[in-house]
Amino acid sequence: MSIGDGAQGSGNGQVRYQARPNSGAARTGTLTIAGQTVVITQGDGCSYTLQPGSADIGQTGGTGRVAVNTSPGCTWTATSAAPWVAVSAAKATGAGAFTFSVDENAMGVPARTGSIMVADQTFRVDQAPGPPCTYTLTGNIQWFPRAGAPWSFLIATGASCAWTALPSAPWITITSPSNGTGNGRVIFNVGPNPAGNPGRAGTITVGNSVFTVDQNAIY
Repeated sequence: MSIGDGAQGSGNGQVRYQARPNSGAARTGTLTIAGQTVVITQGDGCSYTLQPGSADIGQTGGTGRVAVNTSPGCTWTATSAAPWVAVSAAKATGAGAFTFSVDENAMGVPARTGSIMVADQTFRVDQAPGPPCTYTLTGNIQWFPRAGAPWSFLIATGASCAWTALPSAPWITITSPSNGTGNGRVIFNVGPNPAGNPGRAGTITVGNSVFTVDQNAIY
């Protein structure tokens, strides 16, 4: 801070002062005029840059470190805006750094983007998609009597994986449910095989898996 004019005088007068630009934390100075103190308060002029400014993370997750560049006295906090991104060492004054970790991206989840906020800066996190959905059935074949019968099988898959049970023949009917997301159970019924018909086979397809239905012609 410097005096522009009016540094001295007599009688009534005016003192002009100039405050230099502030690139750091808020600050306070004083002027003393004829034994009187004038307090001058200046807001902060903090600015922040991040290095690097973003990260690409693979499907299996990972960690990283980000440098925060700012002036002494400038405070900052790093806050994750995504539940799958965790931040540590997230608060400091002056130049520093924080680390972050990214969870594994689950089966069937598409590529995703999260962010970490540091003052007025945004650190972007891009993650690769999870692996393609696969579907595992409890058993892959079942024999049925000529009279038919109800049956069911379980589906094991990722929590975000949608599925539909598709029978190949009209005599195989899905009773509940025919579709869902994540693990589930398919309940179906096999109708009677009319007298004189040979044995027959059909399937129920769920994603990349097939459940085979074989029905007897005699018993």
